[in-house]
Amino acid sequence: MKKQLLILFSFVFFGTSVFAQGITNKGAVITVSSGTYLVVDNNGGYFNESDGSNHGQIDLDGIFQIEGDFQNNVTDASQHVFTNVGTDGEVIFAGSGTQHILNATDNAYIDFEKVTVNSGSTTLLDAGSAATMNGALTINGTFTSKTPLNDGPSGSIITNSTIGGTGDVNLERYFKVGDRWMYIAVPIANQTSTPLIDTPYPGYVNPNFYTYNETFDGDDPDNTNYSNWDDFTGTWVN
Repeated sequence: MKKQLLILFSFVFFGTSVFAQGITNKGAVITVSSGTYLVVDNNGGYFNESDGSNHGQIDLDGIFQIEGDFQNNVTDASQHVFTNVGTDGEVIFAGSGTQHILNATDNAYIDFEKVTVNSGSTTLLDAGSAATMNGALTINGTFTSKTPLNDGPSGSIITNSTIGGTGDVNLERYFKVGDRWMYIAVPIANQTSTPLIDTPYPGYVNPNFYTYNETFDGDDPDNTNYSNWDDFTGTWVN
């Protein structure tokens, strides 16, 4: 039976430390010094939690390699896991299975420094979760920002540095547009992409998915003709 390492007090790691069962940080501060290699293997994850008013934190100047999920479960949305954030501390996702980046608290996000997804690894930023990459984001495996199949929030990623690597990035978005036109853009410079995929409900295939005609006005259920889209209200207006 696998057990997780439960950290209740502050720890400072030097050299190389390996944990095979995962780490649950319950309100402590984990310091990974420069030149230190902290490894969580055997598909173990990192779970950042609160203990009353104390919230788990990582002061990362070395390397933190993980083979399982990375979850921020603190009760305070203003706590973003990492403290003294720079651009040098590196989190490496190195699992053989799918790894999730997940925020359990509404409006929370994880404030990473550098992030690397190893070749052969698959990392998902879950729908409704958010992450900021302050250092380089290197993707040699597969990184996917997920979307729910409803109007809920998609995974949100902000990059403040470079994006590189030889892997694949998937940005999923769910659109419920009906008779409306929707502009779609990918905010990544010099990207290449495969064609968009239309996956409607059976019997509702739209042959005009790849076409655009700005002169067309769709009718609402009352057969009133609309011609303008109002961004503030999110509705068609006369």
